[in-house]
Amino acid sequence: MALSVALAGMWLIGVPTASQGGHFHVSNTELRAVQEHGSDTEKVIDDVRSTPTATKHRNESENMPRRVLMNVSAYTRSSDECNKGDGITASGVRGVPFRTCAADDLPFGTRLRVNGKIWIVQDRFGGGYTNRLDLMMETKEQCFAFGRQYIEVEILDAV
Repeated sequence: MALSVALAGMWLIGVPTASQGGHFHVSNTELRAVQEHGSDTEKVIDDVRSTPTATKHRNESENMPRRVLMNVSAYTRSSDECNKGDGITASGVRGVPFRTCAADDLPFGTRLRVNGKIWIVQDRFGGGYTNRLDLMMETKEQCFAFGRQYIEVEILDAV
C-alpha cells in the first residue's frame, strides 16, 4: 500500500515496510535540504550534493563512474502504483517516463546509465532497499515487457 506524506511543501511517496515501522526512507541530508528549501528541487539537490557524505557513492580512487549489478524493475505514474497518480515523485518533481527512476540508496539527482540510457534518481521505493532500481515508464505494458532484470548500472555522478 503506497502512502503520501506532505513534508515542507513536498510530497514523499513510498511504500512503508514492517521493518521500518511504516516509515519512509529519506536521508537526514535530504530531509534537512527539503526543510530549508521546500519544493525548490534544484536547491534541494544542490544541498544534498554539497554534503561531505555525498562522495560515498563515487569511485574516489579513479574518479570514474562506478558500475554496480542492480535488480532493475519498472513502474508507471498510475494511482495504483504511486498512490495519487499525479506523477509527483519523492523529490517533489513530476516524474518523466524514461528519465525518472527510483532508488533508496542513492541521493536525489544522481545520474545513472542503464542499457545506454541516462536516468535520474528522483523517486524512492520507500523500503530502504540497496542495489534496486525502478525505472519510470509510460505504460504498464512497457513495464511488464521490461520485467525484472539484473543489469550492470553505471553511476555517473552520485551526489
